[in-house]
Amino acid sequence: MKNLPMAYMMMAAGYGEDEIRKAEKMMETVSADNKFELQEVNIGTFKFETMDSRDIRNITLGDCNRSCMRIGECAESCIADAIGNPESALVAISTEGKVCGHSWVRTGRSGRIYMDNIETCKEYEKSEELAEAVIDWSMMIGKRHGTDVVIGAAHFLPMTDRANQFMSQDDYMDEFEGDTYSDLSKEAVLIIRKAKT
Repeated sequence: MKNLPMAYMMMAAGYGEDEIRKAEKMMETVSADNKFELQEVNIGTFKFETMDSRDIRNITLGDCNRSCMRIGECAESCIADAIGNPESALVAISTEGKVCGHSWVRTGRSGRIYMDNIETCKEYEKSEELAEAVIDWSMMIGKRHGTDVVIGAAHFLPMTDRANQFMSQDDYMDEFEGDTYSDLSKEAVLIIRKAKT
């Protein structure tokens, strides 16, 4: 194994040798030039951290809630995309020093920013406070990049009157190339317009 710190971290999380080798291959594709500024933003009691693509925590971020965004699971492609694509990143959401959720963000073909595969720990699944913080964070990112932000209709996000447009799953998936996983069902997704500048 080439990356011992990552291997130890993954072994502690219960990953086997095959998953560790797969993660090492992913880390070989790292893109150091990330479009999304690497920063921490506090919104209410939540901290949103845009992960550096070189950070080995990208590999195990989904372990906080045993989500599908883990090596060997169906949303593994989102991790690979966040590590190797400068137009993509993973976002860790934490409160009181503990990761309580995460998401994958990416620029689509239209230039819009997409926030998908929003996963939370069980105690935050129906949290309106977290849902509002996700929307506030999305609006900040949209304003910073001068574009709309589309939020995949995550199972935990209560529908809100802050939505002003909906989009079909087909239109949503047309924004991405390749084999990309989305949590989006046949339902529409929520579009949050950029904040007024």
